[in-house]
Amino acid sequence: MSRNLTCIARSISFAVLMVTAYTAHAKSILPAIYSVVLDDRTLTIHVDNFPSGPLVVRFGGSVTPAGYDRAAKRIVATLEKVPTPGTYLLTVAKHGVVFAASDVTIGGSVQGPAGPRGPQGEPGPAGPIGPRGEPGEPGIAGPPGVPGAAGPMGPEGPQGPSGEPGPLMSGMMVVSTTPDMTGFTYSEMSVWIDELEGWATRAPMPTGRCQFAAAVLDGKIYAVGGAGAQDYLDTVEEYDPATDRWTTKAPMPTARRELGVAVVNAKL
Repeated sequence: MSRNLTCIARSISFAVLMVTAYTAHAKSILPAIYSVVLDDRTLTIHVDNFPSGPLVVRFGGSVTPAGYDRAAKRIVATLEKVPTPGTYLLTVAKHGVVFAASDVTIGGSVQGPAGPRGPQGEPGPAGPIGPRGEPGEPGIAGPPGVPGAAGPMGPEGPQGPSGEPGPLMSGMMVVSTTPDMTGFTYSEMSVWIDELEGWATRAPMPTGRCQFAAAVLDGKIYAVGGAGAQDYLDTVEEYDPATDRWTTKAPMPTARRELGVAVVNAKL
């Protein structure tokens, strides 16, 4: 019959020992181990019905120096070192014959059940900012945005320089000579048109004259000065072949006839 005995041991703090005895019941006349107490390296074994010494004690297979007090029914053994938690075989022999044995289990301190969880403490202060990490890979380009509204129109720029004198209408030739007769004035104008292969009459000059000068500027014909029925003329008139219309321009400061007109730097 086996018997389980619980022993208390101390190694700085007490540990719990579980002792399994393979001896007879306490009332039996056979040798029996009742309890084992471990205090640091001192192993105290409480026994009964043991013969007188000398006795040999083995703990975990190693012979341990021990003293036996038969009157007190106690064996005190000194271990070489404090045993670690585990199960060890304890035997007591005399003249090489084992007459009592027990398993001794050494465990840690007995841990009670966990208590209720306490309230959460206040958050601690923020730690320092860590070093800046490496830049990540560039992301995928997003779709183009919606075009913005057109801005306001800027101010009008300055007028550019006048271009070179342009030609007359394609296929047109102006007759610039007029009859030279006393008391005679000529106001009609005839032109040659290639497409028609003939002459055509256009709008007459507002002022009939002879001995005047003519020039072309920017595709328009200018009739300048000349002689009328009574005296010299300061009249300047402009003809637009595109619209077949005459326009009176500012007169010359001095009336004259038999004059010459030329275009220089886009001016008459």
